[in-house]
Amino acid sequence: LAEGGFHENYNLLGKGFGDTSPYYDGESLLAMIKAAKYLGTAFVPLWPLAAGTAQRMHQRYIVEAQQNDVDSDLTKGCYQWLSMSLFELASVTFGSGKKDRFDLPIAIQGLYHPQKFG
Repeated sequence: LAEGGFHENYNLLGKGFGDTSPYYDGESLLAMIKAAKYLGTAFVPLWPLAAGTAQRMHQRYIVEAQQNDVDSDLTKGCYQWLSMSLFELASVTFGSGKKDRFDLPIAIQGLYHPQKFG
């Protein structure tokens, strides 16, 4: 996730253009996670990027946005996408056979720090 987020359009060379938004960021994050989780080993390198992106989105669109406005449109724009993405991350097992738990390798765990809510 670049500082400005994911763009709404990309050219054939992968260069982004157009607006960025929490909606595009969230949708792109979910696509990355689902590719890494369901499309096989060729997409495993996306895990560190996805975990880091999830952490940055949480910071940007939840923590920082809520400090500025408790009814933030930024939070509303990413809420559903980020929720679905975090569920997909939290249910990764990497062959351990243990369902419904956050079981990422140690290298990736260092990129994502669980937050306490409530």
